[in-house]
Amino acid sequence: MSKRKTFELGPEQLARLLAIGVDERQPAGEPRGGSTDKRPQDHVRRDALTAALQRPCDEAMALQGRTIGDLLVSPDTPLDVVRVLKAYGKRAGQGVSGEMSSYVAVTIYYGATAYGLVHHARKLSTFSYEELQLSFGVLAEKCWMTPQLARLFSQARDVCTRAVGTKESEES
Repeated sequence: MSKRKTFELGPEQLARLLAIGVDERQPAGEPRGGSTDKRPQDHVRRDALTAALQRPCDEAMALQGRTIGDLLVSPDTPLDVVRVLKAYGKRAGQGVSGEMSSYVAVTIYYGATAYGLVHHARKLSTFSYEELQLSFGVLAEKCWMTPQLARLFSQARDVCTRAVGTKESEES
């Protein structure tokens, strides 16, 4: 992916986008303080992204003080929370202005969909297994994806591959 398509952000900066809002020294449920936020350093991008993610982040953080990325890769995250994150990712993806926000919305939507397949054997999307398999494969290979989310996408791709294989063998 060219840096032009990622707003001149490097892989580490893009990976930090999914770790917004948590100060590890801060107890869960307490409001965030000014300089302790773990948000990207670019103020324009950070403020736009923070505004877009504030409500779902606050709701999710109240659960255990973890980031959206952490919630999506943790097998103990309640499925209802993941459904809320998926719905948010879908809504945010429809109304975003800017490529960066679109990447984040798509990652949240597909991350929640992958979570359902991997941790609950539930397909939380109307996309076919073939479509999901392709999407998860693309996301798993993104250089800016966190290793944990890349692993989740890879596992979800494998679930879809097995589902497509089973469907094809039943049709034969």
